[in-house]
Amino acid sequence: MKNWRSIVLSTGVVLALLCLIAVLFASPTFAIRRVEVIGADTIPPEEISQRTWDELNRRRLIFFRATNRFLYDEESLREAIGSTYAFESLDIQRNCDLKGNGCGLSVIVKEKTSQLIWLSADRPYLTDLHGIVIRELTPEETAIWNAPNPPPQNPLPDGTVPPSPPPDPLKRLPTFVDANA
Repeated sequence: MKNWRSIVLSTGVVLALLCLIAVLFASPTFAIRRVEVIGADTIPPEEISQRTWDELNRRRLIFFRATNRFLYDEESLREAIGSTYAFESLDIQRNCDLKGNGCGLSVIVKEKTSQLIWLSADRPYLTDLHGIVIRELTPEETAIWNAPNPPPQNPLPDGTVPPSPPPDPLKRLPTFVDANA
């Protein structure tokens, strides 16, 4: 009789622990649901956000994902984002609302200041003054950079000339052409 009681009691404890683990790791209350990117100037915040989600959706502990606040590893997230982009500073803050809205991440970045465009083998890169490549221009940015400047606007009927729109920040950067590839 004693063996049956201990078997039933042990099974109940194990099942209770498994349920507790499932609740902690699979509950939407503890899930990271929002990613906010603050401070991005030349890098589209959507790209940083997507890279963050890619890292958060990797599997942890076989059945779970890193979107859980207990399984999320800030250091691996910092390495994943930092290996993709060159930042002067990168700070990740987690904020949780335990009223059922889940958790959110704030990715606060300060980009390295781009000083010139390095053109090597027809591929443009943003670089700093030390020649350190910050990142390659996206196809959209390359199209904007290659686009001709808009023509000057015609004078208004009263003779005043409307102000021209400011040039794109990429067009203001000097270009260094790497002739040796």
